Amino acid sequence: MTPRTFNLFCRHLPAIACVVVVIAGCGTADGGQPITESNSVKDVAATDVVTKDAPLVASCMGTALLDQFAAFDYECAFLAVCAGAGKCYCGKPSACGTKSPLCNADVCTGVGTTCYCGDGCKSQPTKVPVCPSAICDPSKLDMKACNPMDYCPFVGKEPPATCGCTTMADHEPDCWCGTPCDAKYPRCSDTVCTTKDPAKCIVVPGKPLQGFHCATCGLLGNAPKCFFIQSH
Repeated sequence: MTPRTFNLFCRHLPAIACVVVVIAGCGTADGGQPITESNSVKDVAATDVVTKDAPLVASCMGTALLDQFAAFDYECAFLAVCAGAGKCYCGKPSACGTKSPLCNADVCTGVGTTCYCGDGCKSQPTKVPVCPSAICDPSKLDMKACNPMDYCPFVGKEPPATCGCTTMADHEPDCWCGTPCDAKYPRCSDTVCTTKDPAKCIVVPGKPLQGFHCATCGLLGNAPKCFFIQSH
């Protein structure tokens, strides 16, 4: 963030908020690409973690702690799936107990959540996996049989890359004029298309965003948050 940008930015915030921005590192390391390694955010109210003593961990460096930024958190809602993706557990709550985080349902598709206990399973090769010994209590089971049990396996796949840090657009959505273009773009308004050739497919870049906007989406604890608010 350049001195001029910072001064424009701080006009919209109380003096103490500007101090927080400086300390928290609002902006980028080189004025261009955002820093993506994780950064511990301390000395804040732990609203997104189980215990108040644990620090909130942010997936993006910068600040997402000021009230002015929270209005843009909805733009980062696509990150809500991250809390239950990747390194998590699959299974019924009765089997998983206090283990957390539990995976989202789509992560558990195809993951077996039944295991088997007992000597009777040796003659039934399809009854796998064998349950951990802690689940197989001989005092409660007929160990001569093959007992199906609810199981809570750990899933160790990496979460989607977007769960780390996602750079958001710094302009309004692009649109098209003329003949229909790529479906990912909406059609521009008639006012925008007035001077464009109606026989061609023309993609019109969106206008740069002004004032506060969400420049980077990430996680603060498990909550999607907006980082790197910029002013133009």
